Amino acid sequence: MTRILRLVVLATASLALYGAAPAAAPADRAVAGRLFDAATGLPVQAAQVSVIGTGQGSLTDQEGRFLIRGVPEGGESVVVLLHHPCFHPTRVEVADPGDVVLEVGLPFRPEGPEARLGQCSGYGGR
Repeated sequence: MTRILRLVVLATASLALYGAAPAAAPADRAVAGRLFDAATGLPVQAAQVSVIGTGQGSLTDQEGRFLIRGVPEGGESVVVLLHHPCFHPTRVEVADPGDVVLEVGLPFRPEGPEARLGQCSGYGGR
């Protein structure tokens, strides 16, 4: 089973002309992206995307896209949990403190109850 994971991390930095800039309060960042079926490339709709430890999350739209704003930036990594009943739950850790854009291919879960009940047609090459 192959999981495709492409990360594009966007970060901003400030330059000080004379010496170090004063420390600023941590800014908020955004986590955005697109989830797709790793087997077919089709978008994964209505998947739950959560930033662990923040209580923040979003559902993917019809194109598999999501956006979560206001994720606290503290120089620590962001761990994103991707969940849909027809796919294996996937965790993605991003170490960069800036805004994050993810493109993740989710592996189909044929042994799940939803797949056995026929509720995952169109996914996993079915």
